[in-house]
Amino acid sequence: MQNILRRFAAAIQEKFASLLTGEPEDQLRSPFEQLLADCGGQLGQPVLAIGETLLLDGGGKPDFGVSVGGLLCGHVELKAPGKGANPATFKGHDKRQWQRFQNLPKHTLDRRLRAEAGEPIGVEQTSGTLR
Repeated sequence: MQNILRRFAAAIQEKFASLLTGEPEDQLRSPFEQLLADCGGQLGQPVLAIGETLLLDGGGKPDFGVSVGGLLCGHVELKAPGKGANPATFKGHDKRQWQRFQNLPKHTLDRRLRAEAGEPIGVEQTSGTLR
């Protein structure tokens, strides 16, 4: 798993080190899709991120719908580096988007990946909002 996360970090660094510029959030899309696919491969599960999946209730389009074995298992909304994932700090579009998406299952918001020096990389169960 460490190698997968290192490749993810390297892909993001490469995008942001380029002399070409693009929308910051959009630079996360391809590396994120690869991260999910690689994690699925590591776990022996086919994981696929489908971009801009329209919610059935017409409530918007999260950046990704994520399927495992062909079944929808959740949605992901990326935020540009520096914006954070704390809905209490969202303004404007991000705040309106959160209001539309807040009724989606949030079990994924209660987990986060961590990579701390000297500690194994894994999933940490947390409570509250990700910061």
